[in-house]
Amino acid sequence: MPKIKNTTISFLLITFCLLIIGGIKVYGIEQTAKDSMAVDTDLITLEDNFGLPDSIVITPLFLEVDDFVSDADWYRGLFYYQTVRLNQGDILFHYVVLSDGTIVEGNSKKQDQKVPVEGESSPILIAYLASENAQDFEPEAKDPISKLILDIANTQAIPLENISVKRMDFIARDQEAVVMRTDVIGGRWGRSLTNMIDTIRPNYSPIEKQYSFAVENVELPTDTVNYGDDIIANITIKNTSDFALLQGTEGEILVSKVDGDFSNFYVNNVWLSLTQAPLMETGQVIKSDESLTFQLRLSTPLAFEQITEKFQLINAVGQPYPGTEFELTLQVARLDSEVVEILDTETGTLNVRASASGFSEVISRVNPGQRFIVLERNSGGWVKIDLGDNQSGWVSQQYTKTL
Repeated sequence: MPKIKNTTISFLLITFCLLIIGGIKVYGIEQTAKDSMAVDTDLITLEDNFGLPDSIVITPLFLEVDDFVSDADWYRGLFYYQTVRLNQGDILFHYVVLSDGTIVEGNSKKQDQKVPVEGESSPILIAYLASENAQDFEPEAKDPISKLILDIANTQAIPLENISVKRMDFIARDQEAVVMRTDVIGGRWGRSLTNMIDTIRPNYSPIEKQYSFAVENVELPTDTVNYGDDIIANITIKNTSDFALLQGTEGEILVSKVDGDFSNFYVNNVWLSLTQAPLMETGQVIKSDESLTFQLRLSTPLAFEQITEKFQLINAVGQPYPGTEFELTLQVARLDSEVVEILDTETGTLNVRASASGFSEVISRVNPGQRFIVLERNSGGWVKIDLGDNQSGWVSQQYTKTL
């Protein structure tokens, strides 16, 4: 067993027979699968904790025992200690590099799993299994590590200056979560990493993440609905890209009316505008190849007929996702009340006034195409309309059309 000083845990050693078979690709890099290392993957209970990687931290782990131990045994010991004894649900590193440069799969959630580390934001963690008193990477490990960090940096668009080598301490206390803490490391580790970064710099070409989606299903009430009903559209969307998408980023999924006109389904204080609405909840993630059903709130318009509008998915900066158009259709029952539609105006909006006079206070503005219930008319060419939320006002009759 390795020495465990105080509450700082460097690793755990459990000896098993050596078994390394097969390999899988980590993007362009060959890595050994975790189940090829003779670990019990049924013990993995790691929950999702999505994060956008912004750095790479390489951590040498030093073997503090006198007896010979293979790197494969060490990896298994590290896996069981962090997964079971520390109750972390999986190994805490994204990758583990053996002393000979073999890259082994780390946590089962891949690069998008955020591992909380004091002093770091959202790092990709690479453990390097070093011999006791080692001061540098083994020569045969430098090229595989260089290729790995280049692949990660390009794929995740991580700046090269955000790649570092540091000591990592694991602080474990009874009844408390494990704390991971980085610190400076001596030896030639930093110099070697600088040389590796200089070597890969000519091939550094960060990839802009390209997202794509497919609208798989849209569910709406098929029965006739009434004006004022609150309607929920269930929209099932599949992430067909290679990357997980986090709400709040530029790629966030929104819905937008295709023709750019105001939507009759607009919900005040819910939609972002008269043409666009959000779908994702705060902090929500949709993973690569995952299908999720989102709820879109709709208002029932003053339509008195079947009304259909075409929408598409766009990102947070207004760029459409190709091939994501879909229709929303509602059958609306007719009201007994008189209804008017606002016509085009010279200014693009129509003033709503407190009383039936062009000199009265403007209390609101309405847009061409919007429809309102008529509450009253006067002989002077003014129409009192219901604005909703217990508000009403007067508009000029010449800019209205009775439906």
